[in-house]
Amino acid sequence: MKTNNELIYFANWGQQEFTNGGHVQNFLKYLFSCSKSHTENHKTKDNFYLTLDKETNKLSKFSHVTDPKDKYNKFKNKFWNELSDETTIINDLNYVAFAIIIGDRVISNIYKKDKSDPNVLRGDLSNDIFSMVVTSYFNRDVDQYYQTVDGFIDCGKEYVYFNDATDEERLIIEKRVHKELIKQSGADNVLIAISHNDQDDSYYHIHRILKL
Repeated sequence: MKTNNELIYFANWGQQEFTNGGHVQNFLKYLFSCSKSHTENHKTKDNFYLTLDKETNKLSKFSHVTDPKDKYNKFKNKFWNELSDETTIINDLNYVAFAIIIGDRVISNIYKKDKSDPNVLRGDLSNDIFSMVVTSYFNRDVDQYYQTVDGFIDCGKEYVYFNDATDEERLIIEKRVHKELIKQSGADNVLIAISHNDQDDSYYHIHRILKL
């Protein structure tokens, strides 16, 4: 998706079924960074999630993960009726590549500044994510991808890598990304969408739990 002030692309990694109730519980803990394989660290506060508001039946409850165990317990208790039967839910994964203009800065996770020369930008997308974005949004036209992305980023504004954005800028970016994911894929069956920024070995991504 491209507008005058943002580029947001999703690389959908597919869906996964749950095998049993234990799988659901472990996955929930993983989402909220309180599982054995995904523990809280200093970056967990930069994870954001959007959940269903049961009163309005809209995907509109937005928050960041400041207390993982508390957030996990509150979500699990509130949605246990929907989560208790693992055959009625699935999860999916979307990696996100974006460039968003906020004020006089263009913030992106597509390029990193070179450590030895900050005037040089180097691609930060893996080959798989790059291929999926080019295929899904540019009909495999690599030249068109670079014309669009580089043309957008080369707009005369300061370039800022996502990790170096301020807390206020991160909040704006997260809201725009989550909103665009709803726009591109719908929200009728989404219980939760949660971004992960606290895994150094993984690119920025959003997990979701969906009702069948």
